[in-house]
Amino acid sequence: MTSSKPIIVLKSSYDWEEWFFIVQSRAKKGRIFDYIDPTKDPRPQQPIAPTKPSLPTGTITDVAREEHRWKREDYKEDRKEYDRQIRELNDLSSLIEDLLRALQARLQPSISTQQEFILNKLRELEKPPTAQNTKKWLIQWEECVFKARSLGLSDVEGSRGVNAFLKPIMQYDLEYASPILRELRLGTKTLDVSDVIIDYQLSWIADTGTTYYVCNRYMRKRFIKTRNAGLDDFVIYGNTRVPIKSFGNIIVNARNGKKSKVITLRDMAYVLAFMGNLVSISKYNEKGVYMDTKSLRLYKDDTTVYVLTPSKGQFFLKLH
Repeated sequence: MTSSKPIIVLKSSYDWEEWFFIVQSRAKKGRIFDYIDPTKDPRPQQPIAPTKPSLPTGTITDVAREEHRWKREDYKEDRKEYDRQIRELNDLSSLIEDLLRALQARLQPSISTQQEFILNKLRELEKPPTAQNTKKWLIQWEECVFKARSLGLSDVEGSRGVNAFLKPIMQYDLEYASPILRELRLGTKTLDVSDVIIDYQLSWIADTGTTYYVCNRYMRKRFIKTRNAGLDDFVIYGNTRVPIKSFGNIIVNARNGKKSKVITLRDMAYVLAFMGNLVSISKYNEKGVYMDTKSLRLYKDDTTVYVLTPSKGQFFLKLH
């Protein structure tokens, strides 16, 4: 990039106007701003190449020949304008690329600096989240795992990554985390921290300790609200008391033998910050449905209602 091209550091929204002015000025000078104008909705259509006129067929009269000549002249002018527009758009792309390359060369930290930052972030995430920042904590875990792998860090691989993720969860969900950590110590399973994070957020655990059906924010599109939660409605996990946002119904796909079965869980507690999704066995017991961990099923009057999936020391109604 030559010294005549300005360098704009986009540190905040305050830098937008200066950045946009450079791009807008370049585009208007090339008469192509209409094609990139971000205020237009829907997105402006890109230049369309003109169609070359076909030769007249049959008996060619003088009138047809003259008309074709004029069409060819129009086509040449249209093609020239189209080529110019494409050239200007390509030049504009080069300008943006040059600016980004300059920003990268000037501001991108070294690999070792990035690695140190991610390692420090992982150490921070080994502290358990509060009820208010659970969502942020999980998102940061996913981001850190992705960045650590892209930087070639082994700290999130294998049992090291799973251990680091599950130890803070022990304070919230001992029943979930403890069996997995036990398997890691015994070396009976090889797990990936990314899979553990996703499984915990999306799967449905058959839980003997909770008196509520509980779902988290990942089920919001399937959750049908039926009533508001009161100020005294909350769930407790570990030493943390977490407010219930609302109550409603949700549909879950489970298995009944070899067949898939759709069930509706009613009066579900919607808890945004909750990490997993729980199916209350005590609520099922009230309806005469019981859990048999040996035959891996929920049953009523000796009839199998749902088949359970064992994994990592837990029993799942639905394992993601």
